[in-house]
Amino acid sequence: MPTSSFHVTVESIETLTPTVKVFRLRFDQAAAFDFVAGQYVMVDIPKGDAVVRKAYSIASSPSQRGAIDLCVKLVEGGHASTYFHRAVQEGTGLTVYEARGTFVDRGSPRERVYVAAGTGIAPIRSMIRRLYEREGFDEPIWLFFGVRYEDEILYEAEWRRLVAEHASFRFVPTVSRPKTWTGDTGWVQGALGRGLTNPEWKEVYVCGVVPMVKAVKPLLIEWGVPRAQIHTEKFT
Repeated sequence: MPTSSFHVTVESIETLTPTVKVFRLRFDQAAAFDFVAGQYVMVDIPKGDAVVRKAYSIASSPSQRGAIDLCVKLVEGGHASTYFHRAVQEGTGLTVYEARGTFVDRGSPRERVYVAAGTGIAPIRSMIRRLYEREGFDEPIWLFFGVRYEDEILYEAEWRRLVAEHASFRFVPTVSRPKTWTGDTGWVQGALGRGLTNPEWKEVYVCGVVPMVKAVKPLLIEWGVPRAQIHTEKFT
């Protein structure tokens, strides 16, 4: 099925960690680009005389009109991420395609539980931002975020600010290879139990690398979360 393409210009580049950067892509003024929080875009990446397409989840809210943010981790041997980190600069032009994906908020009145690892936080950030922009949503939100090292907690200041602003927002970062970290350690699924009282009243969104998602889903089912209320997105 044909998809619409859009020309974008890299407006800004923010370094979050030594291996993760956020690229803000500004659309041409006349572009009619829309997306639902949690979706992704395909991006054309030059490779020799050819072009390959790579999927990246959108990390910004749909309310940020005219631009989207992509959170890109530099992966050793990864052509697309190396291109972004080594070749893309402010002012670089790129081609992206219409937003796709079904990893989106289902509009349920239930409490939200988000489970992310690494840059799997990107679509979840988009969804959380969008929820707090909606009038009338006041159910508890839990965010369980797993990383290897304490300096890899992406958007940490933003999550801490939400904790201070919203009594119903819970942020639980877990670090699997701590150095001086004094919080939760181990895999993110190890901390999940504390947010799963009344599991039938939870809508759970899980995003990250395949092994993490495969480990978390059966645990949620075992703890009593209905299958229909578990939504996943696997990063490869």
